Amino acid sequence: MVLALVSLFAAPASAEPETGVGYAAYGPAVEGGGSLAQAPTLTPGTYSDTLERGDTSEDDSGSDGTTRFYRVSLQEGERLHAAATLIAPRYPTGIPEEPPSASLSLDVLTASGASCLSGSTSEVGQPDSGSGPVTVSGYTEEIGEHCTGPDLFVSIQRTGSRAADQPLPIELQLAVEKAGAITGEPVLEEAQDSTAASPTAPVSDEPLAAGRSWAASTPVEEGSYVLELVPGQVAAVRLPVGIDQSLRWRMEVISDVPEDGGEVVLRVTNPVREPVSVDGGGWSFSERGEVTGGSMAAPVSPGNRSATWTDIAEAWLPGDYGVMVERPQLAQEAPEEAQAPIRLILTVQTHGEAGEESDPATYVDLGEAHFGASGNGAALLGGPWPRRLALGGAGIALSVCLVTGISGLVLLRRR
Repeated sequence: MVLALVSLFAAPASAEPETGVGYAAYGPAVEGGGSLAQAPTLTPGTYSDTLERGDTSEDDSGSDGTTRFYRVSLQEGERLHAAATLIAPRYPTGIPEEPPSASLSLDVLTASGASCLSGSTSEVGQPDSGSGPVTVSGYTEEIGEHCTGPDLFVSIQRTGSRAADQPLPIELQLAVEKAGAITGEPVLEEAQDSTAASPTAPVSDEPLAAGRSWAASTPVEEGSYVLELVPGQVAAVRLPVGIDQSLRWRMEVISDVPEDGGEVVLRVTNPVREPVSVDGGGWSFSERGEVTGGSMAAPVSPGNRSATWTDIAEAWLPGDYGVMVERPQLAQEAPEEAQAPIRLILTVQTHGEAGEESDPATYVDLGEAHFGASGNGAALLGGPWPRRLALGGAGIALSVCLVTGISGLVLLRRR
């Protein structure tokens, strides 16, 4: 039992060696069922699994890939939030001219097989190129008359022909929204003007060893951090954003940029891994000194979820917001000198004072396994609220080690 607790806070299960630079799946390993009846029962948290194959059909219709099912028990009035990230392997010689796709589809079903998703799912990443992490997320209607419980079944299907005959890892996050927790009206009728973070000196001139997944992102305070990226690298950080606050960011290139050096992509997700619009997306590197930035469309407020504008509706849940910066792989024809690392300064700030009830546990159950290890494998738990709760678990793990001698993005969208 104690050893199981230790393993929960141990190093993540990686999609590639820890010396790699690409996305690495985090979480205890599970095996999804091949049918609703065979689905394992999971509680809120983050897990890793493997999908054996992609779409091997001749017409690349997306109907032939592996599908896995996971069961979650809910109570009347609760909602299930589910997200999954697929990690395709790096192209050994760069992205081909006509690359195969790699993607995921997500649904949440009742025991009768009926879908009870609320609206459509959201997908972020580069599925068309089959390169880098691709994340899909969605949430259900409330458990009740039209979404019957108590058990719901998350269906994850691997689509696309990228590495179709090769097993690929996924990272699965499950969260349960508490009954009646989300109330109120949107704080804005239209999106506020985007404002970038103010430039500040970085906390260190050395590059930050940032995490390599949404779940295992590195917790940071407000401020500036140096990132050094090679093609195919991801750098993930997170910081708390409370009620009445909005996230602002800024990026400044501080090294020479090689010709055809590719682009940089910035994406933001809320605590249940739903994409959040912050004027993010992708930009081609151009020159030293280039600056980009942006902010959320509205301060965080639970009532925002009923907003007409999607980018306002995304700003509904307080808690740790993930910021992932990715430098996608280059094309096969890119010259060798284009592979040179590029340094930039990432600044993350919050605007406004955090209001009452800014603890995400007021609204959703994220599970004890939600916050994982940082990029260097250290057991760092995110944000001021869950970090306090996790200290006891970390202390247990340390005591066991001493006793036993063990060493151990996003485009703006409108509705």
